[in-house]
Amino acid sequence: EFIHKDKNSNEIYYGDILYDNGELVSYKKSVLNEKFFIKKTISHQATFIKKSLFLRYGNYNEKYRIISDYEFWIKTIIKGKVKAKYIPILISVFDQGGMSSDYRLAKKQIKERNDILINYGLINKTEATFAKIRWSFLTILKRLKIYDITRKIYRRKVKR
Repeated sequence: EFIHKDKNSNEIYYGDILYDNGELVSYKKSVLNEKFFIKKTISHQATFIKKSLFLRYGNYNEKYRIISDYEFWIKTIIKGKVKAKYIPILISVFDQGGMSSDYRLAKKQIKERNDILINYGLINKTEATFAKIRWSFLTILKRLKIYDITRKIYRRKVKR
């Protein structure tokens, strides 16, 4: 209903997600620009995309087996300047059992992400190396179950 009433030229609508571990991810304060997508992404499970966008840009690039949605966001939102609008509602409960959450595939996911960013001119090979190190470090923390603890501590310090 909200989308049908929107008279603007938005072609992507996105909202919040709830991970199966109870963590809520809200994009309310996010600005979808290059800086955002270099560090993060929006969840395709919490998006509504107009059919006309797929007709204009094509479907997800299945060359990227794990993060084809990420490439689509870079192609459309960043390079194509497609308008995306945040909807302040919970759209999806996200089961972390998929490929993008599988730590065993982290190396492949990092490679896909860096390839996409390099191909679209958002980072260079040196920056990709640093991103690979950062993502590898985060993956190790997640495997050791330290990531959630350090993230909670960091959030408490930032809020003060």
